[in-house]
Amino acid sequence: MLEDGLKFDKRIIDRNIQRGTLTQEEYDTFMGSLEDVSAKGEMVEITVHDGEFKIEMPEIDEDFEEEE
Repeated sequence: MLEDGLKFDKRIIDRNIQRGTLTQEEYDTFMGSLEDVSAKGEMVEITVHDGEFKIEMPEIDEDFEEEE
């Protein structure tokens, strides 16, 4: 039996459902149980110049405490 980390791995969901390792209902239940963390995302700007990548991120608020 697959570990849950692999069972619900996005890259092989279709294969797991086709092989019967995972049902569509199990997958739907799993996806419905995930927390919406989209509000925690930050914009990142990536530019490429002469094959070099430059990543610009906003300053991090040092007082920010991540939820557990």
